[in-house]
Amino acid sequence: MKRFLRRTLFMLVPAILAALVLWVQASTSGASQRSERSGSAMPPLGLQSVTLSCTDGTLLNLELDATALTALADAVVAINLYPAGDPPLACSLSESSASSGSAVLRRLLALLTPNEAAASGNPEHDYAVGGGQVQKGLCTINFALSAHVGDTDATSPPTSGGTFNLTEQQSCLMPSCAPTCCICTGGHLVAKPDCLHVEGNVAQLNATVTHSDGSFSSLFPVGSEIYVEAEDNPDMIGWNGDTGLPTEPCNACPATMPLLHGNVSVHDADCPGCAGTPCTPPPPTTTTTTTTTTTTSTTTTTNTSTTTTTLPCVPDCTNRVCGDDGCGGSSCGHCAPCHTCMDGACVTVLDNTGCGGGQCCGGTCIDTTSDNMNCGSCGNICAAPETCGGGGTPGECGCTPFTSCPAGQTCGTAPDGCGGTLNCGSCTPGQGCCNGTCAMLNTTTNCGSCGNSCTGSQVCCQPQAVAPFACLDPSMCT
Repeated sequence: MKRFLRRTLFMLVPAILAALVLWVQASTSGASQRSERSGSAMPPLGLQSVTLSCTDGTLLNLELDATALTALADAVVAINLYPAGDPPLACSLSESSASSGSAVLRRLLALLTPNEAAASGNPEHDYAVGGGQVQKGLCTINFALSAHVGDTDATSPPTSGGTFNLTEQQSCLMPSCAPTCCICTGGHLVAKPDCLHVEGNVAQLNATVTHSDGSFSSLFPVGSEIYVEAEDNPDMIGWNGDTGLPTEPCNACPATMPLLHGNVSVHDADCPGCAGTPCTPPPPTTTTTTTTTTTTSTTTTTNTSTTTTTLPCVPDCTNRVCGDDGCGGSSCGHCAPCHTCMDGACVTVLDNTGCGGGQCCGGTCIDTTSDNMNCGSCGNICAAPETCGGGGTPGECGCTPFTSCPAGQTCGTAPDGCGGTLNCGSCTPGQGCCNGTCAMLNTTTNCGSCGNSCTGSQVCCQPQAVAPFACLDPSMCT
C-alpha cells in the first residue's frame, strides 16, 4: 500500500507542476495582453520591479511589494535631502522592465511556500538603505547608507557592496574665530562596506574608511574600520570604531541613536517584516581549569586555576550629550563655551570659561567689543546711529561722522552719518542745487525751480523783467 502511494505521488507531482507552469504562462500572457491594451506594464502578483542606482556604482534590480517599495523610496529621498560624504552619495529609484516568466514562477512558488526566501518578493538581495540626520552631543551629523549583499544567513557573510558616508555640520560661536571657537569642527567620512549581515529589521556591517577629514580624521583614519548598525521601524543608526570585542564579522555593537530627520529601510530577503535583534555586548566570561594528580602514597593533590577574561569597555552615551562615555573617555560630546558638563548634561555657567576673550551673556559667548546689544558689558545696547566701537573705541557706543560730502555732490547739504549735516557748497544767482549739482533755472526741464518742466507749446521765460522764470505761453513773455 505504501509503495502504491509513493508511485501515485511521483505521478501527481509532475502533473501539478506542469499545470502550475501552464497557469503561470496563461496568467502572464493574459496580463501582458491587458497591459498592452491599457498601455502600461502590470507586474504580476502585486510586486513592482524597480532599479536602485547610486553614484557609488550600486545597481540593484529588485521586486518589492508596496510596503517595501514605499520604505525604500523614503530612504532614497532622505539620502538626497541630507547629503553626506565628500563627494556626497546620491541615489535614485526607477521602474524596471516587466518581470520574466521565471520570476513569476518563483513568486507563485513563494505563495505556496510562504516561509521560504521567495516570499519576500526580493529573493536575491539583503539591503540596508537610508539617510538623514542625527544629534551626537551638540553636533548635527548627516549620514547616507547604501549597502547590499546576496541573501545569506551565514555567520560570516560574503563581501558586500555600497557606501556609508558621514558629514558633520560645522557650528562655531562666531564666524570670525573659526575654527578655534567651533563647537563642531565639521568633517566628512566615506567608507566601503566589507560585509553586511541582515536579520529582520536590523542590519550590521563593517566598512573600510577610504576618506576622512575634519572631526573624523583622528577617530577614523583612512584604512581603519567603522562598524555600523541600522534599524528599521523604529529608525535608528549608530557607528563606532574597532572595540576589540570578539564578535562575528560586521558586528562591533555600536550604540544606536534615533533620527532627527530621515528614513532607514532594512530588507531581509527571506524574512520581510521580521523583527531582528539589535546587538548587545556579551558578558565577561570566566574559564576554570581543574587538574588532579595521584601519587604512589595515594595522596591526591588538586590544583585549581581560574582565568578571567575581561572584555574591552563599550562606550555608552545613552541620555548623555557630554562627558564620560563609561569607559573613561569623553566621546559623548563637549559643551559649548559658557557651559559645563554635569551628569551628562550641559549647564550654563556664570564665568567666561572657554569664551575666547569674549563674555558669557545669557549662556552665549559674545564679543562685547563690537556687539550692539552687549557693548562693553552684557545688556548695554547702543542706540542708533551709534554702534559698538563706532566712535573708534572698542566696547564703547559711539559714532564717527563723515568729514566730506558724497562724491559728485557740489552743493546743498548731506547727512554726516551721526545725526548732523555737512555743507557741500552753494550755487550762483540764477542757478539752483538740483540733485547735488548746480543747474540753470531757465531751461524747460528746470524752469524757475529744479525739476519744473514745461509742456506743450510752453516756453521758460520771464513775464516781467524782474520776475522769476516760469513756463508760459510765448505771448506772455517779455
